[in-house]
Amino acid sequence: GRAINHHDGRLKSKKVHFIEKQLLTGCAITSLQEVHGNEFDLQLLAQRFEATHLAFSSAIEEPASHRAPGGLITFISRHWAHGASVTTEVLVPGRILLIQIQWEEKTLNYFNIHNHEITSSQLKTLKQRITQLAHEARRS
Repeated sequence: GRAINHHDGRLKSKKVHFIEKQLLTGCAITSLQEVHGNEFDLQLLAQRFEATHLAFSSAIEEPASHRAPGGLITFISRHWAHGASVTTEVLVPGRILLIQIQWEEKTLNYFNIHNHEITSSQLKTLKQRITQLAHEARRS
C-alpha cells in the first residue's frame, strides 16, 4: 500500500524512514499525497521532522468508522525557507493545498495537488485561484 499512516506499525515505520532518508534529504520542498490520515495523524507525522522541515497538511475528514482517504502533506526545508513567511490555503480538503512562501519582495505560490476524484467544480476553483494569483503577480 501507498498510505503513510498505515495500520501496520512496522510498515508505517519503514515508510517514515524512507521519507526521511530518501525524500526529504537534499530537497527544498517535498509533497506527498494519499497519506491517509486525519489532521491529528498528519500533525504527528509533521512533528517527526519539525527540527529540519516545516510541514503543511490537509486531510479529508471522514466519520470515525472510516479510515481517512486521501490527504496531503508538504515539507519545506527550514534551511531553504530561512527568513520567509509561509501561509497556506486549503482549496479542496485533502486534495488541493496552496502554500505561499514569501521573502521580502518575492513570493512563491506552490500547489500540492492530488487529482484523484477531483470534481469539475473543484477544478474550476483551482483555475480561478491560479488566475487570481497570476493577476496579482502582474500588478506587483
